[in-house]
Amino acid sequence: FMGFASFTAGRYEESIEAMKKALDRFGPFIIREAFLTAAYSELGRDDEAKAMAQQLLKRHPKFSLSSWTYARTYKNPEDTERLLNALRKAGLK
Repeated sequence: FMGFASFTAGRYEESIEAMKKALDRFGPFIIREAFLTAAYSELGRDDEAKAMAQQLLKRHPKFSLSSWTYARTYKNPEDTERLLNALRKAGLK
């Protein structure tokens, strides 16, 4: 959960490190992959964000932002929009 909390707090480097550790330890999971993509995007690490987005789509070909309900669980609408905008910037739709 550290990766999610760090992302929400705007600590993107911490989020990246936590998500990478979780992926290494627990394997691929759509939420981890999405938040890692978004954190890269927020830091302007566009190549890494786009590569992660492609990896996410390869594992989850039906993924779409409009159907991804997890992003809508934030209490603060600005947090939701920041996450979705970062994912859009990485090329996800």
